[in-house]
Amino acid sequence: MSEPQVIELPAEFRIHPIAYFAVFMMGVSALVLAGVSLPYLGWTLALPIVVAVWVRRLRTIVTEDGVTSVTLRGRRSATWEQISGLQFPRWGAVRAVLDDKSHLILPAISFRDLPRLSAASRGRIPDPYAIDSPDAERIDVDSTGSAAAPKKAAEETGATATTESAADASDPADKGDSKTSE
Repeated sequence: MSEPQVIELPAEFRIHPIAYFAVFMMGVSALVLAGVSLPYLGWTLALPIVVAVWVRRLRTIVTEDGVTSVTLRGRRSATWEQISGLQFPRWGAVRAVLDDKSHLILPAISFRDLPRLSAASRGRIPDPYAIDSPDAERIDVDSTGSAAAPKKAAEETGATATTESAADASDPADKGDSKTSE
């Protein structure tokens, strides 16, 4: 198993630099539009500048005390004690859910950043990709909500798994279907 990732704090999460390519393309488009009619479309030259400032400013800073969200409108911080979880909406930025049920938008963080965010938070935010050990077992939950015993534990006690044979014996209609399919 690999060593846990150590991140130097404060850790900054920013929008990927490829976003500046979109700013460049927006600038080319604005130049063409402004060239057509400068008095009417000259204002489009300001759009790439605003978007570049937005890309440059938008970030999430993780410190030992908590997280800080930096947007165009300002900064907003929350301590680790105030954060009760993360929310991943289908569209939009990741949100930290606070104890008072309000949200703190965490710009420039996506689901793929969770291992790095978990390391920066010193484990306060769990890493969904991490496995505790290579021999870790998953406990399956059946439809009734009760946890099924792991196979390895059954093998260690000398018991054998008979779920397949028990299912065959419990439903005689299935036996008839399996014979007709042969």
